[in-house]
Amino acid sequence: MKLLCVLNSGYSRVVDRIYVNKHTGIFLKQLSQKSGNLSAFQQMVDDSRNSITDYNVLNDNYNIEYVKKTNIKLFTYVKIVFKSIFLILKSSHIYIFYPGVSPKIFSFFSIMLRKKIGIYVRGEDGIDSKLSRLIFSKAKFVITISDGFTENISVFNKNTFTVSPMIDFDVNDIIHDKNYSNKVIKKLLYVGRIEKAKGVFDLLEVASILSKNENFNFILDIVGDGEDLNHLNKAIKEYGLDNLINLHGNISDKNILKKLYIDADLFVFLSHHEGFPRVLYESMISGTPVATTYVGGIASFMKDCSIELPVSNPEIVAGQIIKFFDDYFKNIDIAKKGTLKIESFLNRNKCSHADQVINYFTEINNDK
Repeated sequence: MKLLCVLNSGYSRVVDRIYVNKHTGIFLKQLSQKSGNLSAFQQMVDDSRNSITDYNVLNDNYNIEYVKKTNIKLFTYVKIVFKSIFLILKSSHIYIFYPGVSPKIFSFFSIMLRKKIGIYVRGEDGIDSKLSRLIFSKAKFVITISDGFTENISVFNKNTFTVSPMIDFDVNDIIHDKNYSNKVIKKLLYVGRIEKAKGVFDLLEVASILSKNENFNFILDIVGDGEDLNHLNKAIKEYGLDNLINLHGNISDKNILKKLYIDADLFVFLSHHEGFPRVLYESMISGTPVATTYVGGIASFMKDCSIELPVSNPEIVAGQIIKFFDDYFKNIDIAKKGTLKIESFLNRNKCSHADQVINYFTEINNDK
């Protein structure tokens, strides 16, 4: 099997190393080992590595294909068109991370050249468009990160399935006996990319509002890295919240991260748009109550085991957080429901993402 995997984030090149997100890197390594012949494509950005892109793909045995990202988007896209045709012609099977411009280009030409394609839907941007629906209908199978996405896309492709989450935690990490107590100082937690679209500046506004409430004492732990980290750090100082907010940066040590989840009294996630964030799985595994916006694929999985928060409305969010702790022992039932739900989900999806891809392509070959 000559497998081509088209990614929708980007390689980061620093000197003689090329980095990706750790979970993506591990997935590609597994896919390479199982397929025997893998090429992986995405755009390349020089000297852009942060602590999120911390996996050096050059240590693994597969072909790294890329087009260098430039400031002139049209020029970059033209190069991607020519590169896509060349790579598609060399490949027998193509697995495409979706959405994104590069994925749409590769999907279009793969269909035109009658190649066997699988689609991995990991975000909500544009997936309801006519083009996306056409691509889904022409794919041999579609894998999504959310049961909600799976339900919607299955209308266009009956071979649509939900992926096993690519996280460091598994069913053995589930906390069934967490000690819940309504502490004097509440511990709030956010884990994720540090960028405006993830709602981190909304979260800062929430912290500012809560800090003015004399009857509410809290500490906010923020874990992650991203393009707005320096801006956020500066804003925290401007708000005078240095003593209430801890910026941890990216944490790659599973045990340290797990302790932060377990110690937290409430996980707060204010993203403006999403596919399905893995951090919600991790919080549920740790037995921590979740308060989140219901964007993208979140609502379909979380509606009965989390607190729904509005998008871009810090005042209401602050009020909901206070209300949650005012009736804490009643509200922690959502965490217990979340624990049961994630346990059932993980037991249902034990097959790894890489195994799912190889198995589906193998079934297609056997059905010929």
